[in-house]
Amino acid sequence: MAITKIQSESLNLADTYDFTGTVTGAGESNVPAWTARVGSNQTIVGDTAAVINYDTEILDTNSAYNTSTKRFTVPTGEGGTYYYFIQFRYTYDQDRELSVMLYKNGSEEQKFQTKIHGVNNTGKSLRTSGLIQLSAADYIEARYQLGENPVSGVITAAESLSIWGGFKVR
Repeated sequence: MAITKIQSESLNLADTYDFTGTVTGAGESNVPAWTARVGSNQTIVGDTAAVINYDTEILDTNSAYNTSTKRFTVPTGEGGTYYYFIQFRYTYDQDRELSVMLYKNGSEEQKFQTKIHGVNNTGKSLRTSGLIQLSAADYIEARYQLGENPVSGVITAAESLSIWGGFKVR
């Protein structure tokens, strides 16, 4: 006899129940997924949307992240909604606007901008995240932009502090 409704009064929570059925439609696999980090310090340049040098792969479930181009490309049949995050640690000694951007197929898709001040900027981090709709063969990359030509500054190679990645949500 199949059970169609369970009433809490009829359950003994101290009992152990063996399940022999199959659950379908529960949860997601969340792949493809990737994570990469900055492998060596990157000199900050100004007035251009520069690709962040996430050249050291940590996770790549579908071999879809390219460390030479710093791009994640959606594999065939894997289009959908993706969650992404971008984080980098920087040192910079002047007042400027600093942006971190997600580019899709070579065009700016999403942008987070902040004003940084030249005092006490050693070891600060900038981060953003979001959802994006991607189709098969679309590619995304993380970029930064610093207003005007800088005097000095770096994006720090720190394994857990300059990192980006994402995964398929649905």
